[in-house]
Amino acid sequence: MALSFKPSLSVSSRMVDVGNVEVDQVYHAKFLVKNVGWYSLKIEPTSCSCGSTFEQMDPFFLKSGESREIFVSFHLFRVRRLGRFSKEFRISTNDQFQRHVVVEATGVAVAN
Repeated sequence: MALSFKPSLSVSSRMVDVGNVEVDQVYHAKFLVKNVGWYSLKIEPTSCSCGSTFEQMDPFFLKSGESREIFVSFHLFRVRRLGRFSKEFRISTNDQFQRHVVVEATGVAVAN
C-alpha cells in the first residue's frame, strides 16, 4: 500500500465474528487500526449499539506507521430472540476519506 501524505486509516476488519454468545454474559472483541499515512491520525471512539462499550473511550493519535488495538465489550441482555445478532462500533478520524467508520461485531445468541 502506498504511503499517503495525509492521515490515512487502515482497519484490520470491518466485521468481527465472535461466534456463539450466551445471553446475559459480557463478551469482548478487538480490531486493529493503523495509520498508513504520513501525518498523525486522530482516532476517536464515538458511539456503540445498545449494550456495547469501548473499553477505552479517550481519543488518541497514531503517528505514521503506528497501529493500536481497540477493545470493545458488549452484553447481550433483553434479547428478543436467539440467533444471529450484530453490534456496531463507530469511530471518527481525521482521515479525509474515512471521517466516520463503522466496525461490526456479529455472532449467534444462544441460551445459557
